[in-house]
Amino acid sequence: MKYKIAVIEGDGVGPEIMNSALEILNTLTLPFEYIKLDVGYKKWMETGEAISQGDMDILKKCDATLKAPLYTPSSKEKNFSSVTLTIRKELDVYANIRPIKTFPGISPFTGLDLIIVRENTEGLYSGVEHSVNNGAVTERIITKASCEKICKYAFNLALKEGRRKVTCVHKANILKKTCGLFRETFFETAKDYPSIEAEETLVDACAYKLIRNPSSFDVIVTTNMFGDILSDEAAALTGSLGLVGSCNIGEKHAVFEPIHGTAPDIANEGVANPIGMIMAASYMCNFLGFKNEGEKIRKSVTEVLKEKKNLTPDLGGKLNTKQLTNKIKEVLIQKYLIQ
Repeated sequence: MKYKIAVIEGDGVGPEIMNSALEILNTLTLPFEYIKLDVGYKKWMETGEAISQGDMDILKKCDATLKAPLYTPSSKEKNFSSVTLTIRKELDVYANIRPIKTFPGISPFTGLDLIIVRENTEGLYSGVEHSVNNGAVTERIITKASCEKICKYAFNLALKEGRRKVTCVHKANILKKTCGLFRETFFETAKDYPSIEAEETLVDACAYKLIRNPSSFDVIVTTNMFGDILSDEAAALTGSLGLVGSCNIGEKHAVFEPIHGTAPDIANEGVANPIGMIMAASYMCNFLGFKNEGEKIRKSVTEVLKEKKNLTPDLGGKLNTKQLTNKIKEVLIQKYLIQ
């Protein structure tokens, strides 16, 4: 059986790190058929359309999507809409899973291993905005149904991964309606999982604790924007945003991507860190049932990073993207593929 994988090369450093991920995947014997889609800001500049309905139809027919970062301008720029958010909503990949795990020798924190589960389709990233009285309003949409889905996902993930605790992160003391609903639903859901400890913390306190005592967390579940910010903060504890991959999971579809942006300042220089993209590819392997292959990729990455000379500039090293990819490929072949 062939698995159809939609490949979005992205903007900025996207094509460079995607090449690395595909090279690592192609080193393994995997029944993957790659279907490359041209979507994103560059396509919008050329055609006026960042992603077409035809592109979306292909995404929906594929078994998974492997996606590099896509650029979204901060200015209004002719009402350009985030392609990443469009894909998440259209595919209803409501759970954004961001594993935060330190690599030996890279981070000052040793043994850090937590998972941030972020609601992925609503909240302040709902995209519902309008101007009013010389100002602007963004609607923070929080629904009971979405709260239930993401909280259940977090507890089920904790059970599956043998985790001991799920922490609900909110700001219900101020945002009493929206965060209040999220908090209330969390504790209602927790009753169905008596073997898992359920705790809560305010988002600002969580940000502090992530720096002071990150190992106190196991699984964090939170709303869209809070999860976006906290996962970037937590990624800093690993040593670089470039080390972290993520999963976007729904009932029918899944998208895998690094958590960092397009890094236009180093695009086409060949020095981008491909690890986050490669880790995302390994999670895709797990999702499609190739857990051994996914684990071999992650072990190869860990082995390479143990040698501090095998680092890209964001980690203080001198290797370029291609050189680091070759190092990982070499370990993968020699240590895990040659019998």
